[in-house]
Amino acid sequence: MKKYNLTPINAHNTGSGTVWSHDAVSRFLGGTTHSDPVGYFARYGYTFNEFFQLVQYKYDRMDKTYYTSVPINPRTDAKWDAPVAMKIDAGALVKVDTTKTKNGWAYIKYDNKTGYIPFGYIQTENTISTQYTKDKINLRTDGKWDSSVAGTVPAGEAVIVNGSKYKNGWAYLTYTKSNISGYIPTTYFPKNKPDE
Repeated sequence: MKKYNLTPINAHNTGSGTVWSHDAVSRFLGGTTHSDPVGYFARYGYTFNEFFQLVQYKYDRMDKTYYTSVPINPRTDAKWDAPVAMKIDAGALVKVDTTKTKNGWAYIKYDNKTGYIPFGYIQTENTISTQYTKDKINLRTDGKWDSSVAGTVPAGEAVIVNGSKYKNGWAYLTYTKSNISGYIPTTYFPKNKPDE
């Protein structure tokens, strides 16, 4: 659930949700006749629904770790027109309090400050690296040659590469000096250090 940003929903009684018993799989999806852990729980006067309540309890109290996918300014409330709470670089480690999620915005803690970021700007793995352009490059709005140019990055400039957004042989970059992001083919990929 943490890795895939899933909210706990009990599927045991309805066959719809994110937390399944083997018994529910047998009853709603088929392909098996197992009924665990219902019988085992029953021996101790316990039910799967009580188990789910424990999952929910633990989940609600667990801060989840994420990484920012781009440089971003979290807001004091879950809307873009709210005041800026802080500035965060791409690849920064943030903690998300799932009990305070609002309208698709994550409530984050970073450097002893708090704020809101849309879930689309955070990811569970750090795929961010800083690299340097070999030559002057045009960033495209999509991973294909016929997409429009989002902006140009001069040679030798630091760019942030987000490895989770590779698309059909194109790398996704952010050039923070001009606040532009876009794609370049990996054959034009930046180098690791400016003097290489």
